[in-house]
Amino acid sequence: VFSRQAYLSLDYFKKTGTIIKADTDNIDLINKIRQLKQSGKFSLLKTDWTKLVHYEKIQIDNNEPLKVEQQAFLKAVADKSKLPEVSAEEGLAAMECAQEILASIRRHRWDR
Repeated sequence: VFSRQAYLSLDYFKKTGTIIKADTDNIDLINKIRQLKQSGKFSLLKTDWTKLVHYEKIQIDNNEPLKVEQQAFLKAVADKSKLPEVSAEEGLAAMECAQEILASIRRHRWDR
């Protein structure tokens, strides 16, 4: 998943993930790189990119996400005194988001 603030990669088979975020504490270094680039003295190979980003490895639980969701739903149905882990509003928002993603994929086909 890419965004302006971060990159997220999840590998459910290996149960690992990576988060890479821009390190806003190093804005001075970013400005220095911009100046070097404008002067023509910038080198991609000599730049220590690790100082510009925050890199984090994450572990993914050994649970199947869909199975966990289904179990939580069944528990909420069986025990009316407990609130579901996901509210109806949150579920609807997730479904609407998924529909928007699918519509966007259909509009922007890569095989054209």
